[in-house]
Amino acid sequence: MSNGKYNIPFTLTPKAKIKKPPKRPPIQSNFSYVPPAPTPVGHPSSYSASTKRISKKDGLAAAYAFRHAVEENIRPEHRERLAPILAATRVHENARPGKEFGVLSSRAVDTKYKGSKDPRLATAYRTQAGWSAATLQKNLDRYTEKHPNKPEGFLKFYAGKYAPQGVENDPDNLNANWFPSVDAITKSIRSSQVRRPPVPRSNAIPSGVQRFMEKEARRTHTHSSNARLSGIQRWREKEWRRNH
Repeated sequence: MSNGKYNIPFTLTPKAKIKKPPKRPPIQSNFSYVPPAPTPVGHPSSYSASTKRISKKDGLAAAYAFRHAVEENIRPEHRERLAPILAATRVHENARPGKEFGVLSSRAVDTKYKGSKDPRLATAYRTQAGWSAATLQKNLDRYTEKHPNKPEGFLKFYAGKYAPQGVENDPDNLNANWFPSVDAITKSIRSSQVRRPPVPRSNAIPSGVQRFMEKEARRTHTHSSNARLSGIQRWREKEWRRNH
């Protein structure tokens, strides 16, 4: 064969077929992504709310010691339940330094904590918080063993152990106020972090032009979206209409 003009012979070669690589088998994996469950509405972190209450009352250093005492003496599954009671105990007692949580043992009053090398924890506050937290956990175990189906009665049971009435060191019977006071403070701590459901937006959503006019009215300190617009504002509105 020739190309016609110059009569140069040439031959056609068949088009080479490109071999496609074989498909790789899918990678077998036992991993399956499970998205984290959202926090239920109305069930906040009472532990965080308790820490905030302690921080507000005694400062950040005390809040650090409070969290260390909770994590050292209260099991993880009980922290959400017992941390508000521990914080409420501190708020109710409101005792002097070295006796903050009302623990009267000679080994806990005015005694610095020695269980950590962290200098922020070498305080009597950490000792008091640790004793009170350990007492909470032990009494919860005892109460649950005797009354497994009555969790609501624990605080009253605990009040009889932590602040009993008719004892020698309470001649004025001030311990009678311990249960109602701590109960009220505990409820306030738990309710302070309740997450409210988002308020649904109205169906009457303004159009783009209305939103633009409202934004310009707010920017120019006018109090109505229907206020008379200046020449520059009318030009901006016209440009916005043309581009949108």
